[in-house]
Amino acid sequence: MLPAMPTYSFMLSLGILAILFSTLLSFSLYIFSEKVRKNLQGIEYFSYLRIIGLIAISSTTFAMIYQLYYELDVCILCWWQRIFIFPIDVIILVSLWKKIRWNHLITGILSFGWLLFAGYHYYYHFLAWVLALPVVLPCEQGWLLPACTDNDGVLTFGFITIPFMSLVVLLTMIWLSFLASKAKWVDK
Repeated sequence: MLPAMPTYSFMLSLGILAILFSTLLSFSLYIFSEKVRKNLQGIEYFSYLRIIGLIAISSTTFAMIYQLYYELDVCILCWWQRIFIFPIDVIILVSLWKKIRWNHLITGILSFGWLLFAGYHYYYHFLAWVLALPVVLPCEQGWLLPACTDNDGVLTFGFITIPFMSLVVLLTMIWLSFLASKAKWVDK
């Protein structure tokens, strides 16, 4: 049995903040430290794919828990983000199973497409839910799917919403795809 949705969102938000901190720290150290750059480039390619896969499958699972267990409505912008994340799950699993190289490019491209929708979505969430400005969210404009405002939604620490979580995940996946492009190739 899962905890109440506020507790679940709180725990998930702590995990997202940890991922964000780790990504920003590794990015900063990569830029400013030659030793860290060489260490990160020395990690085997498929190790990066495993981490990307773990993050992708986890984010899909957590999104489905919000939808199916907590019965949180999914708006059109969330569906567009899912269009980009669900294929990443399959691509990474097949890449690891068949030892296919260069799929970090596909992962990076899909993550960038996801970035556009998540950034647009979070911009409106930030205006409406964080700054409490009177704006009409794009999903409220007569789509067939429910709007973000049809339920209580998720707002943790005053700024973390589901699109924010999505942004952190995709920025991490873009960063890991970049690191995979620089990683060493090990034939087994």
